[in-house]
Amino acid sequence: MAGLLFGCGGGDTVQVDPVSPESNQPVVAVPAAVVPERAYTDFQARAGQMQCEPRSTVPAKERLKALVAQLQSNGIEVVSATCGNTGLMYPAICGGGTGGLFLVKVKPVPSKTMRALGFDLNSHSGQAPIEVDCELARF
Repeated sequence: MAGLLFGCGGGDTVQVDPVSPESNQPVVAVPAAVVPERAYTDFQARAGQMQCEPRSTVPAKERLKALVAQLQSNGIEVVSATCGNTGLMYPAICGGGTGGLFLVKVKPVPSKTMRALGFDLNSHSGQAPIEVDCELARF
């Protein structure tokens, strides 16, 4: 018996028999529920020390793990986390920024909660941060 496959964009479809044995009426597949596109929010926190300060002896990857653990202990569900950079150039001056960032993607949470933990929305900076490998991060 041949099946009918029908769908209308965005979502999986389910294959069913063309005629329901109970009612003798045609049956069509119904698209599966579509997950909302904004099921998370991107935040960033300054990762590096200021210029002329000694670099941390703890690798960036380990500091990122500790930061994720802190977020989770505050009831925040972390979807992903990585190291990053602002992508901006900074003048060479002691006390100046370095551009190192920790980037996290979390389930929806109030921005004020994240700000209290030292995070800003990625869109707050005006420029999209660049992801970098934590193993290679030098901050």
